[in-house]
Amino acid sequence: MRTVKTKVSNPFGLATIASTGQAESSSSPKRANGSWSDPSQSGKQGTSGGIMSWRDARLQNLYNFAAARGEQPGAISPQTQAEFFLQEDPRLIARLNAAKSVEEAQRLMNNAWRFAGYDQPGGEAARRTEQANSLLQQFLSHGAADPFAPPANPPVPTPRPYRDPLVTTDERRQQPAMSPAQPGDDPFAPPGNVPIPTPRPASRNPRQTMKQTREGPGAALVRALLARQQSGLW
Repeated sequence: MRTVKTKVSNPFGLATIASTGQAESSSSPKRANGSWSDPSQSGKQGTSGGIMSWRDARLQNLYNFAAARGEQPGAISPQTQAEFFLQEDPRLIARLNAAKSVEEAQRLMNNAWRFAGYDQPGGEAARRTEQANSLLQQFLSHGAADPFAPPANPPVPTPRPYRDPLVTTDERRQQPAMSPAQPGDDPFAPPGNVPIPTPRPASRNPRQTMKQTREGPGAALVRALLARQQSGLW
């Protein structure tokens, strides 16, 4: 059906083509590449085959079409069979694209295939119309497009201004206020109310201090008296 959609865009036509294919071969892979005895409504013997159950001369035309593409009976791809269907009767394709209802499109397909009871009310003709109606919704949803293809005009996302992830004006993301027990702005500041150490006097000469300690408080007076004696003042 993907290949058929390249030429048939009308959902009514697509539904009736799918319905006819199911009715003729049950969409069976075995019957899609097989052939079988198929007497006409009048009882004339004949052979049909393929997805759409082409009969006699039409089946031979399918074989010839496939052979030109390097495919042989029993191994004709669904795509080749769809391409054969699209070129077999261009007037049928045009009418299917112009059909205004499933009923109109199914009558066109029935007249092209002329199965037993194709032009009679009820019976097989009514069954195929009912089946086409049950398939219609999927073609209304996808139309002629491939449901697996990307959209032709994908939406363009609206550009958003750049925002530095490290900067925000969102009040909800602000840091919580510091509690009274926490330090101030400087995280390395010492805690408050620390006692100030008493200044210590400048360092004294350790050698001088030790000498004075050994001599005692009267040593200086003794040295003075000895100096006067030696100088002849006494």
